[in-house]
Amino acid sequence: MSGLVTIVPRTLVVGIGASSGAERTEVLRLLTDTLQEAGLARSAVARLATVAGKADHPAVRWAADRLTGVPVDEHPAEVLADVPVPNPSSTVGTAVGTASVAEAAALASAPGGRLVVTKRRSARATVAIARAAVRGRLVLIDLDAGPPAPRVRAELRRASAVVGAPAAVDAVAGALRPGTPRIAVTDGGPRPPLDAFGGAFDRIGAAVALASHGHTVALVTFGDDPGATVPPGPYELRRVHHHRP
Repeated sequence: MSGLVTIVPRTLVVGIGASSGAERTEVLRLLTDTLQEAGLARSAVARLATVAGKADHPAVRWAADRLTGVPVDEHPAEVLADVPVPNPSSTVGTAVGTASVAEAAALASAPGGRLVVTKRRSARATVAIARAAVRGRLVLIDLDAGPPAPRVRAELRRASAVVGAPAAVDAVAGALRPGTPRIAVTDGGPRPPLDAFGGAFDRIGAAVALASHGHTVALVTFGDDPGATVPPGPYELRRVHHHRP
């Protein structure tokens, strides 16, 4: 058996506006209902965004925590005031210095993206959802000690870079296009290799970084990391197995 894991881009940014009296359950319910009505997955949310001074609002922090700890961006009101939005509000502009919080903040945190859900309101909160542009593509291929199936071989031929443990990278060398970069990353062990910023350098992090810079990346494994996940960022793992006939 060879396995493919579809890696779904985390491209959604939820902009949130919340008054001082907004309860955390109110904001989370509005956010959840908005995602559900639009047919969008909670797991596709990469980050939240709001106006400066609101990232520590209890309702905003609660929403971020319930979305597996996604980051919260803050944007100065004067920056949000310059973001074109479909539903500006003069009342909001008078109160906080920008005619839009939810829509403008979502767009400000989704460079090159677009609104997919315009402003939705509750009594004391607003949300809007933007989809950021994702440049690259990432697929995780579980070789499971067997030769690649045709669908897997097609993914390997498509890749502009391959990342994995040394043995996995060597195993697929013959299925790659000539000159395809192969990036072998050893297990972390007690002294894992470090990246340029002093953080632990791991296979998933390397693959995500390459994909986010526009590469078509194949992350290859022999099934030695069944609990693999991608941290909050551009991509989310969904494990799907593909059986050879």
